[in-house]
Amino acid sequence: MSVDHCRAGTAPGDIQEGERKVQAAVHYAAERNIVVIAAAGNVSESCPQNDQADPNKPKSVVTPPWFSDDVLSVGAIQEDGGVAPFSVHGPWVGVAAPGTKIISLDPAEHSTGLANLTIANGNPSPIQGTSFAAPYVAGVAALVRSMFPNMPARDVVKRLKATAQHPAAPGGRDNFVGYGVIDPVAALTANLPGDTGNLALPKPVVEEAKLPPADGISSTPMIVALAGTGGGVAALLITLFVVHTIRRNRSGTAPPR
Repeated sequence: MSVDHCRAGTAPGDIQEGERKVQAAVHYAAERNIVVIAAAGNVSESCPQNDQADPNKPKSVVTPPWFSDDVLSVGAIQEDGGVAPFSVHGPWVGVAAPGTKIISLDPAEHSTGLANLTIANGNPSPIQGTSFAAPYVAGVAALVRSMFPNMPARDVVKRLKATAQHPAAPGGRDNFVGYGVIDPVAALTANLPGDTGNLALPKPVVEEAKLPPADGISSTPMIVALAGTGGGVAALLITLFVVHTIRRNRSGTAPPR
């Protein structure tokens, strides 16, 4: 889900009726083996950054990421690996993924291509947002479920968190990128505690090397070149032998002193 609702909020119990319905919906999905992934939200005038000292008293509350027991929320990082400034912080952030300089489908009418810019009030700007980071994680989750079809949804989420590139923070988690930047390769290949007996990783398959077919080019030039080289070496050896023999004969007939 890339559509969030952000509002001011200062207490864990400060929940509205509409938010309760969203919470019930995502809990219903999670209990029925659905991996629920949502964007962590973007900073705006109506959604200030959570930079207060106490993370349990946020300036902004974002739903559905707020319901992190049932939702894996995704923050955004920049191309240099740093936290994107627009990515909303919070104790509900689960993992992070690329969210800047995005190349996406072009939504323009009759377009069949891609776009790397968006136009707002006539001004172009790069495509960015946690809305684009969340699908990245959803794609990895789909790959994990494809490789391990019997893995429960909550275990998929645990695997994504456990194999992420953890930040240097207590417990390997912070309020900026959660448990870290998503690592697709590790999520698909890592052996985690508890996997033995419950999860069989696919055995690597050794593929026979298949050389490309001959390109049909004639080998005559190579044969001629090798023959010429061999002939040249032979001529050089004969010349050296003759020169050596002549010098030896001359030295043997020299008059004594």
